[in-house]
Amino acid sequence: MSETDRCRGCHGVACLTRSTTAAPKHVLRRRQENGIRDGEDIGRRGGVYGVTKPLQSRFGAQRVIDTLLDEQSILCLAIGLGYQKSFGGHFHNDNSLAVLRAFPGLIVGCPSNGSDAVRMYREAILLAREDQRVVVMVEPIALYPMRDLLVDGNGAWMGLYPDADERAGLGAGRDLAIVTYGNGVYLSEQVRLDLAAEGYEIRVIDLRWLAPLPLTRFWMRRGIPKRS
Repeated sequence: MSETDRCRGCHGVACLTRSTTAAPKHVLRRRQENGIRDGEDIGRRGGVYGVTKPLQSRFGAQRVIDTLLDEQSILCLAIGLGYQKSFGGHFHNDNSLAVLRAFPGLIVGCPSNGSDAVRMYREAILLAREDQRVVVMVEPIALYPMRDLLVDGNGAWMGLYPDADERAGLGAGRDLAIVTYGNGVYLSEQVRLDLAAEGYEIRVIDLRWLAPLPLTRFWMRRGIPKRS
């Protein structure tokens, strides 16, 4: 892995904040010349959480766009670029996942950690470029700065910036399976470790993709025929 592919500032280890900066930066730089990024204060300010801080200075205001402080306008621009038609709705304090999952043909992803975020953004770009699909990534704000799991300073919620051919697993455990996504994965991993100390083997399954749900993958992994 080259230094430019590493999660800078984390010594080659990726947290969600750094990964959601690095993955789009690589897309803008060399994978998709017509790719853009838009949002509230993401340009000059670099976003409320600093996720997009280096992007506008490197790629310019025409590709990293500061929008109006209005979520409807942002979604109209992003989804409209894919479908070539407008889309409305205010999502800041509403159940955006319920709305997005009901939108026909839309693919919705929700990464729970930095390594998954990189893998999922790579897949999103391929889906857009090769299959002309529109993908929405919902990033859990609570996990942006998260580095530790149960013990302060253990760095257990960080991982190496993934190689291009690296794939995510479904976990292991025979006593109980917890199916969840986003921040629920972080909380479930805490439960898994607590119960492991009592002798239980818990599997935490991160859905990652919320629309369409990856049910076939689960059936195949468990050796269960696909359900109709």
